[in-house]
Amino acid sequence: MVIALYMLSKGWTVQLSKGSRGPADLYACKASKIWYIQVKASRKAPRLKGFDIRRLEQLASSTGACPVVALLQPSANTISENSVSGAASCLQVRDQKFRLKGEFMKFVLSFFNLPTWAQLEP
Repeated sequence: MVIALYMLSKGWTVQLSKGSRGPADLYACKASKIWYIQVKASRKAPRLKGFDIRRLEQLASSTGACPVVALLQPSANTISENSVSGAASCLQVRDQKFRLKGEFMKFVLSFFNLPTWAQLEP
């Protein structure tokens, strides 16, 4: 949901995948751009399976969309809220998992184009 809300705030139209069983978790479009996005969120290194990446690339190429991997990970440093460095944006999100009363954690959100892994800016 964090990535969908971020994309909406950047002017994209976003549709969530039903049940997230397919190769893409989000379908986003803005002007003539169409992105099929696989979301990976983790406190550690994200797990990307080659099979899932190939399925996303095949689906996107069959419809003329751009296959994208979006990574959402906790920030390792103290980047200020809403700063942008390249294609990585830093967000502050209330951490519900550990129920830190009134505390916020900073997350880095990055987008990568497949198969080149070039960073993208939404």
